[in-house]
Amino acid sequence: MKKQLFALAVLTAVGITPAVYAAAGDGTINFKGAVTGQTCTIGVNGGGASPSVALPDVSGSNFTSVGVTQGATNIDFALTNCVGTAVKASVYFGAGTGINPDGTIANSATGATAAKNVALQIIDGNSRPVIIGSSTQTTSPVTAPIVSGAATLKYAVQYIATTVPVVPGTVSGAVTYSINYL
Repeated sequence: MKKQLFALAVLTAVGITPAVYAAAGDGTINFKGAVTGQTCTIGVNGGGASPSVALPDVSGSNFTSVGVTQGATNIDFALTNCVGTAVKASVYFGAGTGINPDGTIANSATGATAAKNVALQIIDGNSRPVIIGSSTQTTSPVTAPIVSGAATLKYAVQYIATTVPVVPGTVSGAVTYSINYL
């Protein structure tokens, strides 16, 4: 008994308390969410859910400073055959491989024929840049109403100068997305 009390006194003196004291609760975290049965058929630019979007050829000499954009090309999400209780939908563009820290899409073209100092930027239907992977896409999403089982979300992709001069060449990239139902 004396050895156990002595051990407890030593542990307390060096700042280590028995495990029974480590379980004190300071608060409660409550979680909320929903699993929905909402689904829609997704089409992008009149095709399937995973299309290739061709941007126009543009002149590298027109990129006169960082942030200059060219070649905006529509990305129209058509949601059809929607079932469920959601009344709005939004698109979330996810961060990952090939996404720059500033939320643009890195040029994944390689080799001597790859363009340099240029990225791809997604813009919403109001021509505002989308920061790919940013939580603002869920806290302040661009939404479209689901009416009669359908919705359309309009975006575009464009070239953006990351440094000047932009070196001419091929540009390619990819981004993943998901449809959020609200």
